[in-house]
Amino acid sequence: MKVSLIKLLASVVLISLLGSCKKEVESPTPNIYVAGYKLNDNGKNAIFYWKNGIETSLTDGSLDATPSDLLVVNNDVYVTGEEFTGTSNNSIAKYWKNGIATSLTDGSQHASADAIAVSGSDVYIAGTEWISLSKKVAKYWKNGIAVPLTSSDSYATANDIIVIGNDIYVVGGERTLANISVAKYWKNGTPTALTDGSKNAHAYRIAISGSDVYVVGEEFNNAGKAIAKYWKNGIPISFSDGSTIVYPNDIAIIGSDVYITGQEFVNPIDHGTYLDLGIGTAKYWKNGVGKALTDGLRTAQAEGIFISGEDFYISGSEANSKGIEVAKYWKNGREVALTDGSKHSYATSVFVQK
Repeated sequence: MKVSLIKLLASVVLISLLGSCKKEVESPTPNIYVAGYKLNDNGKNAIFYWKNGIETSLTDGSLDATPSDLLVVNNDVYVTGEEFTGTSNNSIAKYWKNGIATSLTDGSQHASADAIAVSGSDVYIAGTEWISLSKKVAKYWKNGIAVPLTSSDSYATANDIIVIGNDIYVVGGERTLANISVAKYWKNGTPTALTDGSKNAHAYRIAISGSDVYVVGEEFNNAGKAIAKYWKNGIPISFSDGSTIVYPNDIAIIGSDVYITGQEFVNPIDHGTYLDLGIGTAKYWKNGVGKALTDGLRTAQAEGIFISGEDFYISGSEANSKGIEVAKYWKNGREVALTDGSKHSYATSVFVQK
């Protein structure tokens, strides 16, 4: 019995040791991509993206350029934006794939590329091209071929795009003959108005969850105050009341939770001839409940958002003690600076790849 007991104890110890030698399966470290721009010594804005904090330049800084969106598909990095011609006040709508630029317009008119979607081998980009100072066309490009969403007599914008299967969703807005901006989105070219045209409204970004369509934007009330809201299948849901000024920027859906990023000014002062906004706070809203990312002591803004598993990432910027904007992102509310604060820099969008 004594020998058997010793063998039993030895077996238990051996099993315990073997079990302790097994390594836990660790989740792969995600790659965090952030698009942004920096002011250089020549006073020009140059486009960059950061992968895990390591920056890659997309423009040489000889001409002003700003990015708008970033997407990573497999190992390909896409960034949309605009770059000025240098010979006029016009900018060229462009996108970069792995650092190689493709121009979507010729620079004869002002244009912008504002969002990107990739489906299979097809590249879709939403943007706007001016016809004149009073006319601009909302459109998207599929593999470089322009598809207008509005007529050449319109004043319209296309701000975001999503492709789901064979369906192409573009969000933006269009002015009425009464010069009122209507928030809307297009599905396969067919417009859906989100507002009735009685008051100015704007739609900035779109998200799809199952069969539900979410659009974030703003609509002015009868008192002339902009009310930040999102529309779910056309039904408006406000998350500001006009007592503060909120600029919404992006939207993401995870399960039944709605995340929105933006900037809030809590103490604007109306001087009659102008409005002093004061200091803006970077903020996000989850299901309508706001959460500040910054302390409100220095101006800041929250731009893009990406949700990966239980983690959420927000791109933006915050001024340092010298008043210089610093590009950064927040992971679950914890900030990560991308620049050293010696020159103004801004982070416009974020994408996370596992």
